[in-house]
Amino acid sequence: GGGHLNLFIEDNSSNRNAQIEGSTGDFISNAGSFISKGVSGVISGSATSTGSFGRLIAKGDANSYIGIGTTTPVRSLDVYDGNANGFFNLRESAGTLDIGTLSNQMVRFYEGGDVRMTISGSDVGIGTSTPSRALHVKSLDTGYVELRLEGGSSGGSSIEFYSGSIGLADAYADTDKNFYIRTGGTTQALKLDASQNAEFAGNVSG
Repeated sequence: GGGHLNLFIEDNSSNRNAQIEGSTGDFISNAGSFISKGVSGVISGSATSTGSFGRLIAKGDANSYIGIGTTTPVRSLDVYDGNANGFFNLRESAGTLDIGTLSNQMVRFYEGGDVRMTISGSDVGIGTSTPSRALHVKSLDTGYVELRLEGGSSGGSSIEFYSGSIGLADAYADTDKNFYIRTGGTTQALKLDASQNAEFAGNVSG
């Protein structure tokens, strides 16, 4: 006739564990995991096994969705290309983790439902989704923003300024709580010690 054939898979107690829908070709598992053992098999799902991504739910309980190419899941892994060639690449053998887009689109990182970090062009924004400099840090509250550099137990912290490969200046603090500014790459121009005494290498003009 003109109907569709459904294939049901049952256990010895007539529990229907899986089925194949004849009208859509969908494979529906009601109890277990989907495991492909073919030569080109690429999916293995388990709720408990190590090395697995866990349960595979294309559309179902508790809004758990997996898209990839999508037929409209939105999040809990929603990968969509649309011929813009966006990508997420993880390769252990090459030692490389690639996250991003091949087209000129922003990359955003969320926490608590809000955008916390944005990469737009060559600019990185922390606390802002519209960075206007190579590094743009914005406080998320009404206070001032703080940037912390923390060296090891026997080292200080520094900021270096370069033009290409040419060192221009740097500012650093040592473990004795002295603060230095150097110019010309390595020449000390100013030292402020822990008692707020200042030493200038050159002339001071007013």
